[in-house]
Amino acid sequence: MSRDRRPPGSRSPFENIGRSLGKREREVFDVKFDGHAATNAAAPADSSWRGKTATEVMRDMDKVMREMTERAIFGDFTVSLNGEEIGRSKDRFATPNLDGSRRRSDPDRERLEAEERRLREPVAKYLLKAAPGVAWDDVIGNETARTHLMEAIEHPIRHADLYRHYGKRPTMGILLYGPPGCGKTMFGKAAASTLAALHGAKSASFMSIKAPELQSGWVGETERTIRDIFAYARAYKALLGHPLVVFIDEADAILPNRDGRATWFQASNVATFLTEMDGIEDSGALVILATNRPEAIDAAILRDGRCDRKIRVERPTRAAAEAIVGKALDEVPVAVCADDLPEALVRAGLAHQAAESVFASEQIVAQLATDAGPRFIRLSDIVNGAMLVGIVEQAKGNAFRRDLAAGGRPTGLTREDIDQAVLSVVAQNRGLNHTGVLQEIAVREGFSVASVIAEGAQPPRYTVDADDNLVRMQ
Repeated sequence: MSRDRRPPGSRSPFENIGRSLGKREREVFDVKFDGHAATNAAAPADSSWRGKTATEVMRDMDKVMREMTERAIFGDFTVSLNGEEIGRSKDRFATPNLDGSRRRSDPDRERLEAEERRLREPVAKYLLKAAPGVAWDDVIGNETARTHLMEAIEHPIRHADLYRHYGKRPTMGILLYGPPGCGKTMFGKAAASTLAALHGAKSASFMSIKAPELQSGWVGETERTIRDIFAYARAYKALLGHPLVVFIDEADAILPNRDGRATWFQASNVATFLTEMDGIEDSGALVILATNRPEAIDAAILRDGRCDRKIRVERPTRAAAEAIVGKALDEVPVAVCADDLPEALVRAGLAHQAAESVFASEQIVAQLATDAGPRFIRLSDIVNGAMLVGIVEQAKGNAFRRDLAAGGRPTGLTREDIDQAVLSVVAQNRGLNHTGVLQEIAVREGFSVASVIAEGAQPPRYTVDADDNLVRMQ
């Protein structure tokens, strides 16, 4: 170890590490690792840092600093590689974690890492083991919902200065609600992937919870699990500097409305969740609640300041349905047309055919008796993304069975396979309980009272009297 009083401009790799606001002397250390010298050598080209990435250099620097000194280095400084700044400190030595997030001096970091490991154990089963790998563009349709969610997730990070200028605070909670199978879970995964990318993490830290999994028959056990989730979220944020995404599906099962028929222990679950979400300490979590029944969730959970964004996820439109089917048809072998069209055009034609068939008015699932006359529940009234993907799967099954019956020679998907799959989905949905869509249809078609006519039953007849009043005929 030697004292170095040289002015700035030295070729020492540690030139910018030792510089502080005062006039204290810089210490230049000669340490070896990876079998090479990393020092203020006369030939810097021989340094083992040559050709390494910024992350690798910062990792090596951190190793060197731990070996050289146990104390933190005070003062503001920057670390540069090839003239490009790759690290900055305010008041204490700070380097990036391997996932790109900021970390504090070694003693602080080690304590935070130990705390994160300890608190992770009780909730490890809810953490995804790998990055969700879902981008915003993977959620087809629902452009309005996607825009609102992107604003809530990305703007506090991408436009932090503007956020601070207006005194805005990041979103604490988001409610995703709407019909089942329309992309609420995919939106949650896209949010996790986006946060990971924005913070430079190698994997998205995403806690996925199915609310019924939290229910326990033991008194106090559910409340303890809720506290464990938020305790880990706080430790995670303290270590990595950004919130943990906590996605809770079927949230109404664990956070029911206390004004309804909630039991005393369900009310206790809600109270615990409220306390953890906005208690004295930062929750450390970005909570995303997903439900098909938003009216069943306790109002205190959904108030502004807790769930700042209420985002409805809609059913796919005809255009969105065509795009979803088209994506599901990627890489699916299709039958060669007589016109010898490219496979991409054939797939596009099949996707269009599927969307047109799903939204055809004759695809009736159930008939309704209403105070405004006969109405129908059509396949387009209950369509969702999962159903559209399922139609492609059934069409592939149709093609498989046809080829198998013909001796096993593969041919490919045809328009007939798609049409048969749509008709099969219509038949499968007849006789099921679709009362959940009655409100959607009632708002659109202007009735207030309705009942589903059992399949096979004779539907009631309606007429209009002289005063243009609707009269039901027996």
